[in-house]
Amino acid sequence: MKRRTHVTIFAAVCLAVTAIPASLHAATLYVGTCGGPNKPTIQAAVNASSQYDTVLVCPGIYPEQVTITKNLTLQGLVVGTAGQVVITPPAAGVVTNTTDLYPGGLPVAAQVLVHQRLRSRSARHLLSERGRND
Repeated sequence: MKRRTHVTIFAAVCLAVTAIPASLHAATLYVGTCGGPNKPTIQAAVNASSQYDTVLVCPGIYPEQVTITKNLTLQGLVVGTAGQVVITPPAAGVVTNTTDLYPGGLPVAAQVLVHQRLRSRSARHLLSERGRND
């Protein structure tokens, strides 16, 4: 009887562990030098991230064109008096990376392109950061 109880408890624990949402396993990556593990560019951090990870961007100027194709949180940081996160066009300029939604689909060069539907929390978070000085 004792052995059967142990097997039942073990099975219940295994089931509970596999039922933990993916968002609880999310990692945090940093862009810049204010934290770690860090990546040199926003795009490098986005590429290295997994679903539901958080990419925290340290203050600085980032000349790049960013494409996001997975659910994640992208957030600018304020570190002391270090200023803001600013994404500027790369030296070579931005390139066409999508088309508009109108019939005929005119080419568009988006500075930050979110290429997939995000969870509503992430989408709101990404779009509201610009107005909050980070």
